[in-house]
Amino acid sequence: MTAENQRKILEATSRLFRAVSSAMDGEPCSYEEGIRFIREYGNRTLFDLLLVIIKRMLPVVGQEQTLTSESIPNFLDAMDTWQRAEDLLASFPDPDPRNLEKVLREVDLFLPSVRQILVPFAKQLPPPPGGPPRKIPLEEEPKVREEVARYFKDGYSLPKAKEKVARNRGTSVSTIQRILKKGTSEND
Repeated sequence: MTAENQRKILEATSRLFRAVSSAMDGEPCSYEEGIRFIREYGNRTLFDLLLVIIKRMLPVVGQEQTLTSESIPNFLDAMDTWQRAEDLLASFPDPDPRNLEKVLREVDLFLPSVRQILVPFAKQLPPPPGGPPRKIPLEEEPKVREEVARYFKDGYSLPKAKEKVARNRGTSVSTIQRILKKGTSEND
């Protein structure tokens, strides 16, 4: 394979690694770091996906060798640095130029395609529990209602009684109001 085609393939792969790294809030990663990440954290599903990509990019690999998802780690070992990847790619014949451009375009569109699939799926998952942790545990709520009632009986206006309890408890007035409202709905 010509040096130009090797460069195109490796640069497309590097762009993919940089995009994934960026999406994971990481520093931009090099080709070598991307390969190391796949080897370290890859699983059977990822290797199956890589197998499909490799066979599409380098159909000769599929014809001359029996490449399986189990052999992907060995394949990654053989091209774990940019130089070793260039050497390996140099041993393959040049792909058809139209096919190469198509494959390179598919690599560039790979992550947007994955995103199109994952975003609707992710939207169907339950959201994480919202808001900060509770400042007043459930078992304390009746005591909060009693404190507000006591301040109110002592002559405080209801808003001032809520403010005083909120300040004493280190929470907001709206939290106290929610507790009081919940207490009245439980008594109905």
